[in-house]
Amino acid sequence: MMLRKRWMGWALATWLLFMPFALADEMPAPANKKLADVIQDVVASVARVSPLDGDLAGKQSSIGSGLLVDKKGYVLTNIHVIGNATKVRIKFPGKRRVESSEIFRDKRTDIAVIKVKPEAVDGIRVIEISSAEDIRVGTEVFAIGVPYGFEGTVSRGIISGKDRYLKVNPYVNYLQTDAVINPGNSGGPLLCCTDGKCIGVVNAIHSNSGSNIGLGFAISGEQARFVLDQLIKNGKVIRGYLGAAFIELSDEEFDALDIDNGVKVDSLVDGDTPARKAGLKKGDVVLKYQGKPVTSVNMLVQRISSTALNTKVEMVVFRDSEEVSLSVETQEYPEKK
Repeated sequence: MMLRKRWMGWALATWLLFMPFALADEMPAPANKKLADVIQDVVASVARVSPLDGDLAGKQSSIGSGLLVDKKGYVLTNIHVIGNATKVRIKFPGKRRVESSEIFRDKRTDIAVIKVKPEAVDGIRVIEISSAEDIRVGTEVFAIGVPYGFEGTVSRGIISGKDRYLKVNPYVNYLQTDAVINPGNSGGPLLCCTDGKCIGVVNAIHSNSGSNIGLGFAISGEQARFVLDQLIKNGKVIRGYLGAAFIELSDEEFDALDIDNGVKVDSLVDGDTPARKAGLKKGDVVLKYQGKPVTSVNMLVQRISSTALNTKVEMVVFRDSEEVSLSVETQEYPEKK
């Protein structure tokens, strides 16, 4: 009997000793292994960006990030990373430093596109910028950048909010994220954890200290894509224009009109403008633009400016207690003289 108990004890100990290895062979790969693969696919496409001349040259605060967006050698970053530089240095992981041949800027959105020689980006994967319109709050995302000069740094979080507009740049539609964003992340991509799609370009943090407190902001993918395509094609951004100024409604005005959203037409520009041609009037409340509810002045202005020229768009306004549908055709935003 004693021998049998000893044998059973030895057998149990042996089974417990080897059980973890047996189970490990049968267990599926952890979920984060797929995320590691997704990150590995794109991390080499995020560069360190630093100006060689101009107002920010040689300053630690000027080091930022950029992403390869075209195999012809176009790298997207933020203007506040490079300042007024005429020459910029680009360094991809595992590659030699290269200098820019051309730089294009759009001050309204703080987006810059840097051109380098195509052979300098041979073998580097292009990051496609996708629309974030269908991305939901709570979607898991990760950011790649060069915070404080640390190349290939990855942080993870979620989309905390959408359609954010900041006073520092009212022309930009921001995504909000709690992924760690620090100085040097600017210009880097914000990507979905599931498929690695770039849905935003990191642009700002909301912090008195300048360091991360869980409030990071990225230019939405659809707006970044619009600006990128225009800069590559035209060297500048051509924006849509209606010729009207808008103001926000107060809570009392919403209650009095018995509506939930919209912005009021404050004034109309003189002349033969798209707004006047369409019959838009001062005091109208714009409820919808391109079939989507209007929730703020910044949102409407951004959507108008992103509308392709000579495109007819439906605008629904609230006038004299009724909804009125107008057809407006955008024109090019006039250059300031």
